Parts: sequence; C-alpha cells; structure tokens
Amino acid sequence: MDAIAHTGAGWGMGCGIAGWIVLTLLAYAGNNEGLGNLLFWGGAIGFGAAYWNKKAPEREKRAIAETHAVRRMEYLELTRRRDEEKAELARRRDELQSEVDVWRAGGRVRRPTEDNHLPGPAGDRRGGGRSEHVALRPVTLRSGRTLALPDAVQGRQLLGETITDLTRAVAGEARRFVRQLEALPAGGCEPARFRRRGGELGWERPESGTRPTPAAAALVHRALAWSTARQTLLKVLDPAAAELGPVKEAARKAARILDGPSGHVAFPGPQDLPVRPEGEWPAHLAALGEGLRRAAQVLGSRPPFEPIGLLRPPQDARFAADVAPSAVDERLTAFLLDRTRRFARLAAGTVSLEESDWELGGGLLDGFLTTEVAGRFHRTAKGAEAVARLPRDAITADVRRRLNLGYQAIALNYLTEVSFQMQEYTNRSGMGEPRPPVTINGNVGAVNIADTIQFIGSNVAAIMERGDDRSAAAIDALNAAIQQETALSEQQRAELLDSLADVSEAAANPDERRLRTRARLALTAIANAGTAIGATSPIAQAVTDWQHVYTSLF
Repeated sequence: MDAIAHTGAGWGMGCGIAGWIVLTLLAYAGNNEGLGNLLFWGGAIGFGAAYWNKKAPEREKRAIAETHAVRRMEYLELTRRRDEEKAELARRRDELQSEVDVWRAGGRVRRPTEDNHLPGPAGDRRGGGRSEHVALRPVTLRSGRTLALPDAVQGRQLLGETITDLTRAVAGEARRFVRQLEALPAGGCEPARFRRRGGELGWERPESGTRPTPAAAALVHRALAWSTARQTLLKVLDPAAAELGPVKEAARKAARILDGPSGHVAFPGPQDLPVRPEGEWPAHLAALGEGLRRAAQVLGSRPPFEPIGLLRPPQDARFAADVAPSAVDERLTAFLLDRTRRFARLAAGTVSLEESDWELGGGLLDGFLTTEVAGRFHRTAKGAEAVARLPRDAITADVRRRLNLGYQAIALNYLTEVSFQMQEYTNRSGMGEPRPPVTINGNVGAVNIADTIQFIGSNVAAIMERGDDRSAAAIDALNAAIQQETALSEQQRAELLDSLADVSEAAANPDERRLRTRARLALTAIANAGTAIGATSPIAQAVTDWQHVYTSLF
C-alpha cells in the first residue's frame, strides 16, 4: 500500500509540475510578466516545500543512522580502552602472583619421619639418697602357708617418693626448655617481609615482619610434644599438678601457625617458618617461656606427693549366695604366695617387670555381696590401672618398677587382711564355722623362732640405716624364702634361720672379721640346703637372685 501511495504521490506531483510550467509559459506569452513571475516563484517555492516534506523521513533515517554510528564508535572505543586496562591489570596481577609463587617456591623443609619431637621417658633423674627398700616380713596364712609380705607403709612411702621425684624431674625438664629458649640467638626470630592477600592486584604491598629461626621452630614442636606427654602423665600420677596447661596452649598456638601457614599471607623462604607481623612471633615465644618458667617453679616447689591413706577391709562383709568361700580362699592364698615370691624378685632386680605384674588381684574380690570389699581395694590402690595403661615410653623402666612395687605392697597387704578375715566373712554369710586362729611371726611348729626373726630384723634395720638397701633386701629375701619353704622340717627351718642370723649380724657389722668368717660358713649352709631341695626351691632362687650381693658382702 505504501508503494501504491508513493507511486500515486509521484504521479500527482508530476502533473502539478507540468501544469505549473504550462501556466507560467502562457503568462509570459501573454506579456503578463508580473503574473508569470508570481506563478514561477510561487510554484517553485511550493513545489520545493512539497519536495522537502517528501524527503523528511529519509533525512530522519539518515540522522538516526549517523547517531547510531557515532555512538557505536564511542562504545567500541570505550570497550577497547577497558580491555586494555583489564589486560594491563591482569599482566600486573600475573607479575605479582609470579613473585608470590617465587616466594613460595622455598617450600616446606621435610623433616625425617623419625623426628616426631616426642620426649624421652620421664624419670631419668633419680632421687638422691632415696631408699628403694621395702622390708619383707614373714606372715603365716590361715592355711599354714608362710609368705614374705612387703611392708605396706614402706610401699606407700616408695610410691609417694617416686611420684614426687618424677614431678620434680618434669620441673627440671621445664627449666632445660627455658634455658634453651633463652639461648636462642636474637630471641629465636629473624626479620623478613610478607604480603597480605587483598587489593586489585590480589596482594597488598610488602610489609616488614619476623619469622622464627629453625631452632626456635624445632623447640616449639618439642615443647608441644613434651607438654602433651607430661600433662597426660601428671594427670595419671598427680591430678592436682595442672601447671603444664599454659605451656601446652602457648606451644599449640605457635605450632598451629608453623604447621599450617595461612593462604592469606605470602612470604619468601621456607614455608614452615611463617612470617608474621612484627612483634607477633616474639609474643608467642615469650608466652611459651613464661609458661615454662611457671611450670618449673610450681612443679619444683610442690610438697611431697601423698598417696591415699591405707584402707582396711570392712569387718562385716558377706559373700554372694552363689559363691563358694572355700574356692575364693584357695585362689586368694595361691595368688598371695605367687605374688609375694614375684615381689621379692622384682625388688631384687633379678627379673624384669611384666604386664601381668600390674594385675593386683582386685578381681578375686568380685565374689563378695558387700561391694565395699572391692571398693576399698580399688581406692587404696588408686592409680595403678592408669599407670599400667601408660605408653611404654612414658616413664623409665626403673620408675615403672618402683611404682609397681609400691602399688603391689599396698594391694598385697589388703588382700592378706581379707584372707585373715575369710572365716569371719564365711560365718556372716551363713556358710561355715570358725577355724583356729592364725599366728604371725610366732612359732613354727614346736620350735620358737620369734627371737631369731627379731634379731634378723634388728640387723636389717641397722644395715638400712647405713644406706645399704641392697644388702638389706638380699637378707630379707632369704629370710622370706626360708619361711616359705615347705620341704623343711621345723627343726631345719630354725637352723637355717639361725644361720641367716649370723649372716645378718656380719652384714650389720662389716668391720668384724670374726663375724664375716662365720657368715660365709652360714651362707654356704643355706645355699647347700636350697640345692638339696631343688632348683625350684624359694631358698635356691633367692640365693641365685642375690648371689652378686652376698659375694660383695663377704
């Protein structure tokens, strides 16, 4: 339709122009110049205006096209400049990231796999002048069997002294850490620079900071491993000693930075020696040093450790209805005889401590309806199970042995008292009649040996006062072995105890040659008696276990 309208408009204008020309020519031909001029200029103006109006849409289109072209050129120029700026920014960012990558190329220093910073076992320092001797006293059970029972009071004292020495040894370790920390050159820090992540280039401008020296970093890891191990140890042995908490916390904070440097910070050099803002690393090391000094001071000045007081079994206990008291009595007697012999050999140092030595016999008390029997046992031997579960390298073998001897002495005395009261417990349970009373350190058969045993005991006390614990323990072990030997007649037992009295007298008076000669003969008689009975005889075992001590005595 637009084409038809456009064609019609074109024909109309053509006809109009033809008419305008004809009229103008007729006016001039008729000598009417004014009319001709009027027609000419009026028509020219009219037809010019009409033509202008006709071309207006085309002009508008061209104007719009030109405007679009200008704007497009402006947009293209703006895009080009923006792309150039982005490319420049990316180039600068890549250059800076390349610098950061070069910084991080220092990598992490690989430590040997065996270097786990774990401390050695605690207790290397022995308590000067401490006595390890726990006296053994012959005790006759209700069954008539004799055993060498360790002294519970001395066992408790050994336990307390060992834990006290161990706590002070830990204090000494803390002091050594303090000295190592104070000896670090420049306080264990060195200047360095770092960048923080941020800004349009991805990283801020370099800043000044400090990093730990390799020696300081290693000390932090050692202090963390040490404080963790020793805190676990002290929680088991002396729960009131909580002074290692600040040390562990300070070391953990520093080690966390060492082991995991933040991705928001970049620095040159070894990546396991992170650079932090100035003052941060000195503050971490200062906190660690303060914690160590505090631990050393408090642990070193703690009063001697006091184990829980010795408890005795209740008097009015009863057995459960489905338990045979005689079976419990037999198991208890067998356990006491076996463990007291084992105790003597452990005390002499002739056998090594085994895991089974931590089985103190509490399970033998499970047959009681009265739970307080087992409850008091576990309270009086409190801590033994936790010590038994300690890793093998937590404490030295000697400390572990001393702790075991202390706990065993306490436990064996408690179980022995339970054994003495078994008939009373049986009667209260309505399961039996009283048996004859038991004698302790009194008569063996018809031969009175009380004076001989007392004489031996006084000599052993004199030997201990002189500081010769090993000799005292050797005589105690032989005394207990003679008491335990079932193959001896009453007369033979009395004679061997008389011989041992000569040995103890000579050991208590080392300057008397006459006594030494008699003691050698007496010791030979005891050894021959053990050999005659057999290698499994307690006497033969005691002579073998303590031979090195007897030889040095005479």
